[in-house]
Amino acid sequence: LAGSLRSLCWTILLLMLIMYVTGVYLTQVISDHRAAARQDNLEVVEEEQMEELMGSVTVAMLTLYQAITGGISWHKVTDLLIEHIHPWTASIVTFYIAFSLFALMNIVTGVFVESALANAKHDQDSFLLQFVLKIFEKADRGASGAITWSEFEACLAQPEMQMYCDAFGLDVEEAKNLFVLLDADMCGQVE
Repeated sequence: LAGSLRSLCWTILLLMLIMYVTGVYLTQVISDHRAAARQDNLEVVEEEQMEELMGSVTVAMLTLYQAITGGISWHKVTDLLIEHIHPWTASIVTFYIAFSLFALMNIVTGVFVESALANAKHDQDSFLLQFVLKIFEKADRGASGAITWSEFEACLAQPEMQMYCDAFGLDVEEAKNLFVLLDADMCGQVE
């Protein structure tokens, strides 16, 4: 969970940075357009709507956030830019939306899936370790701290242990290989 939260925080930070840079650019373009129109004594068409969507950097960031989350139709922003500023300005918004939705959100999904799989693997490894310890405790009938292959094999023959082995996809031959692997000093018992 901590790994997922860290990835989420970095993703949100990256998204905020992209929104900020795009918002600064769009706010500057609209401010320049207004200044040029006023200097030429032209009436700024749709000034109220431009102010509402891109009046300041924070408003522009909110508009960009709403555009990728469905809070506002992004064609409303692009249509305004195409009609009153320039079509290339609308392509910046289109690129921002495409990048945010396709690239960034797929990365977020991938990070969360990878994190969930890693956590599941860790849980499975922990469960398997507990399972192996349980087998060795049951197999050590004399409480000597060591088990022989015959004790281990008798433990594996019990229905409960067969159910666990089936759940992990182990058969008796693999269990014997595990026992041989754990018997490092080749004395016929695992301590």
